[in-house]
Amino acid sequence: MQTVKIQEEVERREHELEEERRRQIEYQKQQQLEEERRRLDAERQKQEELDQQEQQLRRKIVHKMKMIEEKRGEQQREELRRKVAGRSVKLKSAVAIKK
Repeated sequence: MQTVKIQEEVERREHELEEERRRQIEYQKQQQLEEERRRLDAERQKQEELDQQEQQLRRKIVHKMKMIEEKRGEQQREELRRKVAGRSVKLKSAVAIKK
């Protein structure tokens, strides 16, 4: 009778220990999943930040290129105006000399 009670107590404790191990394993799995979720969220957020930085840099580059093109266009127009103005003066003086 005593051995039966001891055997039942041993089985009950083993069962409790097994349940505790299962809970710990489940808890560890949940922790790993939560950690993985946090890691993925951090990666996603970092990627979004990098994408935003890339877009800003692209906008800056496009803006700078447009400004350079506009400046070149202005310089070319100004150079053309000078050439045209210089030619017309030369032509006038050449015509005046011929008279």
